[in-house]
Order: sequence, then structure tokens, then C-alpha cells
Amino acid sequence: MKIWILRILFGVGSVALVAAFAAWWMIRGSLPMLDGELVVAGLDHAARIERDEQGIPTIRGSTRRDLAFATGFAHGQDRFFQMDMIRRKAAGELSEIFGAAALPLDKHHRFHRFRARAQAVMQTLTATERAILDAYASGVNAGLGSLSVRPFEYLLLREQPKPWRTEDTMLVVYAMFMQLNDDRARGDVQRGLAKSVLPANVYAWLYPNGTSWDAPLVGGAIETVPMPDAGDYAIRHVELGRWRTLLLEVLASGGREMEEYRSLVENWIPAASADSVGYRLVRAFRMQVRQNVFAALTTPVRDVHGEDADLLISHQFEAPLWSVLTEKPRHLLPANFESWDALMLAAVRENIGSLETRFEGALSERTWGELNTAHIDHPISGAVPWLSGWLDMPREALPGDANLPLAQSPDFGASQRFSVSPGDEANGLMHMPTGQSGHPMSPFYRRGHEDWVSGAPSPFLPGPTRHRLTLKPAARL
Repeated sequence: MKIWILRILFGVGSVALVAAFAAWWMIRGSLPMLDGELVVAGLDHAARIERDEQGIPTIRGSTRRDLAFATGFAHGQDRFFQMDMIRRKAAGELSEIFGAAALPLDKHHRFHRFRARAQAVMQTLTATERAILDAYASGVNAGLGSLSVRPFEYLLLREQPKPWRTEDTMLVVYAMFMQLNDDRARGDVQRGLAKSVLPANVYAWLYPNGTSWDAPLVGGAIETVPMPDAGDYAIRHVELGRWRTLLLEVLASGGREMEEYRSLVENWIPAASADSVGYRLVRAFRMQVRQNVFAALTTPVRDVHGEDADLLISHQFEAPLWSVLTEKPRHLLPANFESWDALMLAAVRENIGSLETRFEGALSERTWGELNTAHIDHPISGAVPWLSGWLDMPREALPGDANLPLAQSPDFGASQRFSVSPGDEANGLMHMPTGQSGHPMSPFYRRGHEDWVSGAPSPFLPGPTRHRLTLKPAARL
């Protein structure tokens, strides 16, 4: 009996091992060809794709059209699935492969009819422009076709990739538009709610076009909008450095229970560095006070439109906020506070309570990097969590913050950074998150990502060639 059990276990284990090896072999088959020669249709002359040790390609060709083809070829080799996700998102076609789960997102984008717009743009191109885009699309499809096995994501989804169309390149542009813009005019709607209720001078104060800290390229300095007086507005119910000063003044009346908090603020690192606790505390204080004051000042709007009214806090709200906190007008103080200092001290207690509830350990462990941690995931890792450690980038603490030169957050950051002086390219630098390849088995999948996280100066120019793939034109009939 024991022998039969051992045989069954051995057989099951063998089948599992063979299946795992077969899966590994198939996934590995979608790795791109990096060296050698390949004959492809669509080229006029030979072109080369050279890659350095980071996997960064240098494309060489005789004509602009051949360069476009070879560039598309490299993209199709390395990142076709990611490209497919971008075009499908813009066109509202994700549900074709992800099913009903993607329908809400598709409906959101179909509203703009971007594929029809892309097709219309194609009709306006010159012959030269169209030839270059056609060559790029042909290169993408040739790069995809050069893979022994379709990209592994399609194996998991049990789908076949659709060829890249010339118009799809325009869809990528629209996808970027959607990412960088207010696609449904939410800001205008939110401002409209406030403008429909507040007196004109109050609205102008809460939503100024600019402040004295702005430096217009045209015209003179922007005039500060005066604070509304008690007759206009009664509601009785820049820099983080000055916020730190304000916070320390507030903490002077905070009592012994805030001694650790006060010490961390006093000894802060005045930068959005990952290991700064004081920066996080001062920032949280500013955000809490900002939210509380804005909620109080917009009480009349919610009285009209309801408590759930989605109101926009202007990017220029810092000016009216700071004027309130420094001048401390009695007629704008919410009725449930005895003073503006009491309101700010309550904000400190709210933050301390939130940190104690959400995190374990001492307050000194609450670094900025703990909150500002990179969260860069592969598009399908949520559906296959057992592969997330293999597919996703590591969770790493990030320096930087919104509205800073190093603008990055857990789910937002520069897709590329570079600094170069013309004529001195050898001393330039470049960063890119993740890596040059979209294939987790590629040595370039994460290569260079650590430099992006830490800010280490990766070179702007490519290094010595480590791989060279020559594309040769197929014979024409």
C-alpha cells in the first residue's frame, strides 16, 4: 500500500514538475531576440538595434522610415502587452480581454470616441507623416511576430494579441491626454458649486487666479485678493518652513503629551527625504488644517448643495488659508472652536490619533518614506497575486512630494527624468522607472530602477554595446 501511495505521489509530483517546466519554457519563449540577424519585410535598407548593459537600445538606420520601423520593432519585442493596454484603455476596449470588470473604465473612455478621432487624424496627415507612422506600425507587428511565443500575459489571459494599427499610435497620445488632464471638467463643476452660492468677493478670495508668490511671465505681479469682512462672510458653526514655525507656536500650548511630537518637528529634515519624520508631521499638520478650514469656509455651499457636495480646493488656496491663520479673523472662526490656535491644536491631535490608529510603534518611526512608498505593479498582478512578487517592482520608500521638483508619490512619478547640456552629453544623466523590458525573465526588467528610486545619476548616453540585432530587408518580388 505504501509503495502505491509513493508511486502516486511521485507521479503527481512529476506531472506538476513537467507542467511547471513547460510553463517556464513557454514564457521564456516570448523573450526577444537580442543578437544576430533577422530578415523582415517592411525595411528599405538594413537597420540595427544595439543594446547596452542596461538594455537601452540605440537604433541605427539609413532613412527616417527605416528608423521608425526599427524603433517599432524594438517596442514590439519588449513591451507589446503594455502598448496594447494603453491603446485599449484610450479606445475603451479593455473589456474585450478582461471582461465585465473593465466595462466601467471602457464606458468612461468611450465617451470621448478616441478611436474615431484617431482615424480622423490619419486623414489629415501628409504622405511623409503617414509613411513614418505606417512604418512604425509595421515594425511593431514585425517585432511581435519575431517572438517564438506570444507575450506571456496573453498566455495567462488565453487571448491572442491583435496587430498594431497605424491609428493606435494616436491612441497612445490620447491616453496621455487623459492621464494629464481633467477629462470630465470636474474642476469646473466643483468650482461652479461654490460660485453659485458664495458672494463674488468671497469666491474670488477662495479661488484666486494667482498669488503674490507667483511670477507671471507677462504683466506685473498679481494683486492679493482681500479677505472678506464680517459683513460679506460670517460662519460661526509655500512653504513648509513657515508651517513648521506656525506648528511650533501652536505646540507651545500643547502640554507634555506632545513633547515627542514637538521634538520631532524641531529636529526635522527640511526636505521631502524618505527618512524625515518631521517633514511628514509638518506636512500632515498643514493638510489637516487646510481641510478643516476649507470645510468651514465652504459651509454655505454644502448647506445649498448637500453635505456630499464634491468641492474643489483650489491650488491657490494657500493664500487665503495663510491670511486666515496669521490674521485670525474672529468672524471666520468656526463656532465649535474658542480660537484659531485651538483649531490648529485640534488638527495636531487628529493627526496623532490617526497615526496611532493606523500604525504600530513609536512616533519617531513615522518617516515620510513609510507613507511615500512606491507602488508600481504589473497590469495583471492583481489577478494573479501569487506572481506579484515576480511581476511587481519592489516596495521602496521614495523621496519627493507633490508640487516639488522631485514630484512623486506611491502611484505617480516621472516616467523619465533627464538632465543634459547640449555639447556635454557625456556628463548628462537619465532615469527611468522599472526597466527597458516588459518581460520579467529579461535581465533588463528591473535594470536601472534602483537608480530612479534613489536618484543615482545613470548616464544619459548609452554604454558600450552588449547586444546587436541586425534587421535586413526581405527580398521584394
